[in-house]
Amino acid sequence: MLKVYDGDLRNLYGPPEQLHNGLKQLQEQLTRPNNPVLTRYLVAAIYLERRLRKRGDLMRRLGEGLEAARRQVDYFGENHPNVISNLAGLYADTVSTLTPRIMVQGNREYLEQPANAEMIRTLLLAAIRSISLWREAGGSRWKLLFNRRQILAAADRLLKERSFV
Repeated sequence: MLKVYDGDLRNLYGPPEQLHNGLKQLQEQLTRPNNPVLTRYLVAAIYLERRLRKRGDLMRRLGEGLEAARRQVDYFGENHPNVISNLAGLYADTVSTLTPRIMVQGNREYLEQPANAEMIRTLLLAAIRSISLWREAGGSRWKLLFNRRQILAAADRLLKERSFV
């Protein structure tokens, strides 16, 4: 999420092995969408990204915050609690000010723990960033609905290329 996108997803998301779980989840969701909560999160994130894109003030704030986080990663490392905390704060100050807010479901005891709440906000920010990149590459809600076969084929190809299956 903190890396600059140069057209090569490996430079953005790291080694392909890190995509295995996400690709498997994508395949499952597109073939047997039995997780309505995940679908709801996706729809809400797509909608929020579109609203965010229209807000130049928030986009500038996000850009500045991500640049600051990049410097922090260089100093602390990418999974350091300070980095996670600042990214969570960035999400709270920008995306979370838009409506509707994404309401994460789960065990209240875990969701209320500060470290877990910060990680969730950081992951939601990563989702918004990924949706933004997907749009830049020509993605849309309609393409998600009508190009499922092509998306599934691409995910399958990536999994087979890397012998993940």
